[in-house]
Amino acid sequence: MTKERIRKEVGERLRALRATRGMISDEVAAEIGTRGGTYRRWERGEVQPPMEALYEIQRATGCSLNWLICNLGTAYPSETQ
Repeated sequence: MTKERIRKEVGERLRALRATRGMISDEVAAEIGTRGGTYRRWERGEVQPPMEALYEIQRATGCSLNWLICNLGTAYPSETQ
């Protein structure tokens, strides 16, 4: 898989995560401490978000990093597992 494809797929998952929360990109960006334009570039797959940002997204949303980065499992694994 190419770096470009990885960026696009992570961006698609970021967009899906934001949509399920009913938020706009500027809201998510503010929540994780980055600029709206930067977050939109991540969603479009233009730039790979740094690991620190992915951690902040996980912390803010409770989503699985395995899902966010690698598309493994589900976005929100069951707490009973």
